[in-house]
Amino acid sequence: MDKYFVCMAVSYKYGGRCIGGVEVTTDPKESFYMIVRENGTPKWVRPVTRGTEHGEIPMHLSSTCKVMDIVKLTGVEACPDCAQSENYYFEGIEKVGHLNTNIKTLNMLCDTRHNLLFGNRGKAVHPDSYKTMGYSLMLIKATDVIFFMENRYGTDYKRLRVNFMYNGVEYDLPVTDPDFSEKADYDVESLNGSDAYYMTISLGVEHQGWHSKLVANVIPMN
Repeated sequence: MDKYFVCMAVSYKYGGRCIGGVEVTTDPKESFYMIVRENGTPKWVRPVTRGTEHGEIPMHLSSTCKVMDIVKLTGVEACPDCAQSENYYFEGIEKVGHLNTNIKTLNMLCDTRHNLLFGNRGKAVHPDSYKTMGYSLMLIKATDVIFFMENRYGTDYKRLRVNFMYNGVEYDLPVTDPDFSEKADYDVESLNGSDAYYMTISLGVEHQGWHSKLVANVIPMN
C-alpha cells in the first residue's frame, strides 16, 4: 500500500529528522491532488523508521523531502502510538511533486476544528491526555508572532522560541524547524514582521513527565 502527503515539516529529532504532512489522494495521470480529511480535519501522515529510538528519519532519507513537496511512501504499515495516530512504517520514500506556497493552499491545510493547541493553553501535554488525544500534528495560522532566542540552563547555548496568539490564546513554544533556526543564528529580528505565519505544531516524546508542544515548521507569508 502507498500513501501520498504534502510535506509540512522536516524538523529536528534526536540526530535525525521528523517528517510530517497532510495526506492527499492523487491521480498521477492528472497531476491532481485532493486533501484527505477525517471528521472535517486534514489527516496527517508521519513516516517513522524501525530500528531508531524514537522513529526518527535518517538524514540521508529526510534530505529528499522539502516543505510543500508531494511525498510518496511505499509499503506503508500503520503503527499508531497513543497521540501519534499519524505514524506509518514505510519501505520507500520519494518526492513526486510540489505545491506552490500560497495562502489559499495553506488555509485549506489548516486545522480549524481545534480551538486550543492539543487541548490546553500550556506549553505541554500530560501523558494521561497524550494517551487518548488521538492526534499530535496540526497546521495553524498564528498572529502577533515574535521570535526570540532563549538562553538555556544558564549557559551560552541558545534556542529559538516563538511567542504568538492562536484563537485568542497566547503561546510560547520552542522552534525545531532547522532552516528557520539557522536563520535565527544570524539575525533573529529579521524573522519578525511578516504579514502572516503558518506553523506546524507537534507533540514531542515524553520528557520529565510531559509532552512538549513544538513548532516543527514555520512558513512566513507577505
